[in-house]
Amino acid sequence: MATIKIPEVYEFEPLPLDFVLPSVLAGTVASLVSPGGSGKTMWALQVAHQIAGAADSLGIGTFPTGPVLYLAAEDPQLAIEHRLFAMGSRLDAAARELMGERLTVQALIGHSPDIMDSRWYDAIERAAAGCRLVIFDTLRRFHTLEENDSGDMARIVGRLEKLATDTGCAVLFLHHSSKAMAIAGRSDEQQAGRGSSVLIDNIRGGFFMVGMTKEDAARLSEDGRHAIGDRRGYFVRWGGTKPNYGPPIQDIWYKRTAGGVLEPADLAEVSNGGKKGKERGRRDEI
Repeated sequence: MATIKIPEVYEFEPLPLDFVLPSVLAGTVASLVSPGGSGKTMWALQVAHQIAGAADSLGIGTFPTGPVLYLAAEDPQLAIEHRLFAMGSRLDAAARELMGERLTVQALIGHSPDIMDSRWYDAIERAAAGCRLVIFDTLRRFHTLEENDSGDMARIVGRLEKLATDTGCAVLFLHHSSKAMAIAGRSDEQQAGRGSSVLIDNIRGGFFMVGMTKEDAARLSEDGRHAIGDRRGYFVRWGGTKPNYGPPIQDIWYKRTAGGVLEPADLAEVSNGGKKGKERGRRDEI
């Protein structure tokens, strides 16, 4: 526990805020919420590569780099390897070598990891030492508590906060939106996550990812002339729901490419065969 010194704090400007991701500070916890199959794992893997030192492939801006720990407990190892292979095809030899030094991906499906178990927590804390970012994919796979119980979820968030505070890293957990919010097409809202609202209220940053709706597919185009239509499954939208420490985060459209790799897509509204203003697929650098 640290006591802030009053009035000394008024006299000297604090150190600059240390952003690991948009609006996410080192030493804090954030989430990425989406319905299943929306591309959140690929987005998180691409972010992991970027923070480990690869290029910004998602258009989210540039940030300080360093070691990254990715804990994958939802997908089998072979599926993860296929995604990594698709991403590796876009890296040059130097970037691949750097990823080998800085990016650790652990396939944990079938091992029942539990961050409330001191043995698991201690092992994760050791692995996270010196990291800029630790990603949990997905949160439900790392505990056995009741998601709808606010007390239980406060304990989970507290555990993640302890990891972030003790190691100095940012923690990002992937989480599913509730069935009701997904059916209602509201998975881009702050309270869309499954379970207790503590999972968003008690953390310091939130992102969403959703698939393209039929309405968006009818009005948007890649070339300004032809609506996306039945190709909407290739497009997803990402944005921020809780920018605690920064400005509002502008939504970004992505297109799924070979191997599921996401690329920013500049989409235009279709209007009499011409463009009626673009929806940006890339946000300004932070």
